[in-house]
Amino acid sequence: MARHPGLNAYQQNIQRTELPKSLEQRQIYELNSRLARGIETGGKDLIEACFFTRKLWIIFTVALIDPDHPYEEDLRGALLTTGKATMDAVNRILSRSMTPEAERAEVEAMIAIHRQLADLLGGAMAREEEVPVA
Repeated sequence: MARHPGLNAYQQNIQRTELPKSLEQRQIYELNSRLARGIETGGKDLIEACFFTRKLWIIFTVALIDPDHPYEEDLRGALLTTGKATMDAVNRILSRSMTPEAERAEVEAMIAIHRQLADLLGGAMAREEEVPVA
């Protein structure tokens, strides 16, 4: 189904104006949605979800290793560790050597970790927006 041009323009504007952590949080929600759909339908959907996961984590990793990245060092480290674990899980799934039950468990674990990460980013956004009380 084609998207309305106005919706595309709106989404592009949101991406240009939202805070980096908000954008990353939204991308993680999209990632989890694709992974959940992939594990339910299997086959091509699961493979596409894994490739999307890999692509997103490569983008995150490249940004996070930049010494000028604005995140605090401990958050960057946690994100890089999560990215490595996620990439390892994706590679195991794409090797097609796992049982369907093991694939499901691997994807469910990734989704749970991504939910925690999205919550962490949401909490970090709230702290950034806090105004000190005088």
